[in-house]
Amino acid sequence: MDATQVTARLHAPDISHSPLLRRIAASQLSGLRGAQRVWLLTCAMLLIGIAATTMVIYGRAALVAPVTLPLWLLTILFYLVEVRVVHLQFQREAHSFSLSELPLVLGFFLAAPQDVVLAHVLGSGIGLLIHRRPTALKFGFNMALFLLGSAVSVGLFHLLVGLNAGPATPLQPLIWVGALVATLASTAIGLLAVNLAIWLAQGRSDRKRIPQAVRFGLAVAATNTTLALIGITMLWVAPTAAWLMAIPALLGGVAWRSYRAYVAEQGQRESLELLYGTTRILRGTGELEGALVSLLTEARSTFRAEYAECVLFTGEDHEHALRTILGPTDEVETLTTTRLDGERDALRLRAISGSTAFLSPRLPRGQERSDRINDAPIRDAMVVPLMGERSLLGTLVMANRMGALGSFRVDELRLFQTIADHAGVALENGRLGRSLSDVSRLKDQLRHQALHDSLTGLPNRALFEERLAASLVRRQRRGDLPVVLFIDLDDFKGVNDTHGHATGDQVLRTVADAIDASVRPSDLAARLSGDEFAVLIEDGQDIGGVVRIAERIIESVGRPMTIEGRVVTTTASVGIAAGRGRSQTAEELLHDADVAMYTAKTRGKGRFAVFDAQMEAELTDRQVLRDDLTGAVSRGDLSIRYQPMSDLRTGRVVGFEALLRWAHPLRGPIDPSAFIPLAEGSGLIVPIGRWVLREACHQARKWNRDAPYPAGVSVNVSTRQLREPDFVQDVAGVLRDSALLPAHLTLEFSEVQVMAEDPMIASRLRDLKALGVSIALDGFGVGLSSLRYLGRFPVDVIKIARPLVAVMGRTEEDARVAEAIVALGHSLRLTVVAEGIERPEQLDRVRSMDFDRFQGFLLARPLDASGAGRLLATSRFAIPVAAEEPIPVGTLAGR
Repeated sequence: MDATQVTARLHAPDISHSPLLRRIAASQLSGLRGAQRVWLLTCAMLLIGIAATTMVIYGRAALVAPVTLPLWLLTILFYLVEVRVVHLQFQREAHSFSLSELPLVLGFFLAAPQDVVLAHVLGSGIGLLIHRRPTALKFGFNMALFLLGSAVSVGLFHLLVGLNAGPATPLQPLIWVGALVATLASTAIGLLAVNLAIWLAQGRSDRKRIPQAVRFGLAVAATNTTLALIGITMLWVAPTAAWLMAIPALLGGVAWRSYRAYVAEQGQRESLELLYGTTRILRGTGELEGALVSLLTEARSTFRAEYAECVLFTGEDHEHALRTILGPTDEVETLTTTRLDGERDALRLRAISGSTAFLSPRLPRGQERSDRINDAPIRDAMVVPLMGERSLLGTLVMANRMGALGSFRVDELRLFQTIADHAGVALENGRLGRSLSDVSRLKDQLRHQALHDSLTGLPNRALFEERLAASLVRRQRRGDLPVVLFIDLDDFKGVNDTHGHATGDQVLRTVADAIDASVRPSDLAARLSGDEFAVLIEDGQDIGGVVRIAERIIESVGRPMTIEGRVVTTTASVGIAAGRGRSQTAEELLHDADVAMYTAKTRGKGRFAVFDAQMEAELTDRQVLRDDLTGAVSRGDLSIRYQPMSDLRTGRVVGFEALLRWAHPLRGPIDPSAFIPLAEGSGLIVPIGRWVLREACHQARKWNRDAPYPAGVSVNVSTRQLREPDFVQDVAGVLRDSALLPAHLTLEFSEVQVMAEDPMIASRLRDLKALGVSIALDGFGVGLSSLRYLGRFPVDVIKIARPLVAVMGRTEEDARVAEAIVALGHSLRLTVVAEGIERPEQLDRVRSMDFDRFQGFLLARPLDASGAGRLLATSRFAIPVAAEEPIPVGTLAGR
């Protein structure tokens, strides 16, 4: 047996993954690593071959023979037998068998051992290089195998000859056995090395085919060795009858033709098996998808093709089709919808237009067709039309012949056409179950379901990311990049908790319609998940136009919705991000928009933000800060400051607003506006608020025990806390544990609009009022909706927001607005508090407008607990307990 030619591809194909395709892909070693491993094997064989030649063979004398073969003649003989080989093909690999044992055995007896090795390497190497034109890796591997195989066989032969008593001649049975053992050893080394190289290159080997290759290889080696021994015996006995060597040579030619006939018969047997298997597949299943996959699998294996494809038309226009592809490593795409492209599908369109089968031969190196199959270039192919009895149904393609032994043949094309004829008749006669139109409709339906949200009908994340990725590729070539809007509903969890999931689903449907109506026909609106939506704007170069779209979305989503007789309102935060460069992926652009959306939320919700690089750092910083906040209470990093509140009629301090402060161990004091939104967004506000309530109530009880008159304390409560099922019980428990009178506690709320839409919250407020605590609305006068919510809650105090206090009295109109608010509050028997008083003239204005109380830096900056206690203890004023009024609540963030 000759050194086996390695024809396995060493570079694995690129496998892309799409959410639209169902693929089954086996793992495969990367091509680069496989090639490196084969090179290492080649170097190892080369080193062993050189060592065997120098240590065992070099300097060993040739046998005493009647004639000798010179080096040049032996080289020519090895060259000639290398030119004529028999290829036994196994899918990607081809084992090459030749008559190389003939010159090898002649060399055993008639040439110097080192000349035999050198002649084998030179002759076979030249034949391989001229007639096969292998790659560098294949050539290097085979040269190393030539050296190793010949060195082992020659060395082994002479070692066995040395065991013979007396001079060695081909007339001795032991010498026959030695020659046969030596050639069989060379064959075994070749088989082992080739299969090891295939395994290193591809990560797998065809174990089922190995026994066949071993049987065939050993049989060829034994036959060739026997013929060579017959010839050498005739020459040894009668040198003058050298012309009789033509008889073994003739027998060798007969053997070579027999080998070729065997291989041809094997090919015919595989063809018959393919035809039988095709018939069995077409008759034995009623399921189209499975039948096509089985048919392509059988054909791809027989024709040794890298890709097998079936295109089935879904209409008479031959434009829309269903494509099934089997690729390398048995990856599968089944019945995916497609449209034929004039550039990528030129070979298929040629078969369609002419309704004829044809071969597309392999192009010279360096040239490439525009035709693609599964995004891989088609090197060579067989293309046949899939004809029914009445119409053209599609095409079948076998592409990219595996191995290095030529392209597809004409006889294979005829067999492929026969298979296509059988398949076409079976398809048209309906033996495969559903009609193609039914399959097409089903595929379209399944595709739509896979790519659209079932609740809203909008495209889902998979389709959005696919369209975005395609847009990035397309737009990057043109230099203009798409823009993504990332939309998240604010506090949507509260809608589900309050109204139930059925109402929440209807809100999502209404919001989806509002978003879809706010964008242009060329834009793509999608629901990503939960309450997250996105919009793809492909022509987003006009940032002003993009901003207007975002504003329309925010405005339309924020409109009140009437669902089952209830008015529900929600808001949306929108992040805007534009493509940043050629290497940006769809996932990265979505991430940028997501970051911008979170930035919009931190700035107050119900607004938009445009992404910039600084936002990424800010988001990371907020995440780190949130993690640090988790353990702040247990570490003692949180504290409470108390800002006093004064009665404008008496000048007495009547209460304190509890203000939360955080002294970070590394960063120092953290502004409340930075960490309180983090606490609310993460849910940490619930345990933190519980701690603030408990500490403030215990401190107020301590003040009232030591001060000349009682003072109240106010604690801010978020809507998130109020929605907790046990909140009312928690407040009652804190009042009981601290022994604080309920009249000395006021709970303050600022999210009035959100609260008003939740009937459960109104019920909770009434339960709190029943405990005896007071309720305050903070930030009154900011926004258009505060006035109409006053009558919906059991409110005791309204606190006028600092921005309104700052401008009141500057003009007559401002003064009339402020006086109207105070009058409205008093008409409802509410206490009216002015916040943020910092200058004496402000104090004079609020006193002249008949405000009840005020707080701000003009009175005092926030104090620690001991400072607040001293302020009360040293106060010159005292009021009777009976005249005591509810004390307003302060915010956690302070003023």
